[in-house]
Amino acid sequence: MHDSSSGGADFILRLSQKKKIIIEVGFGKQGDGIMQIQNTGKITGGYDYGIIISREGDLALVNEKIIRMPFKYWLVI
Repeated sequence: MHDSSSGGADFILRLSQKKKIIIEVGFGKQGDGIMQIQNTGKITGGYDYGIIISREGDLALVNEKIIRMPFKYWLVI
């Protein structure tokens, strides 16, 4: 699925009726990814996990539900 609303994340991956992973591709954007995942979570009734894909950086746990990973790691998946 895709959240086309302004300020929303790029993709919503549904693993079942209840499990949702929100994905934001944030090349060149600073700090927007967390807010976009949270905004999409509000619109869709919550989320289980969020992934921010960035151009560079290290794999990092942003909070208890969101991780940030560089694009090169995403390609490995």
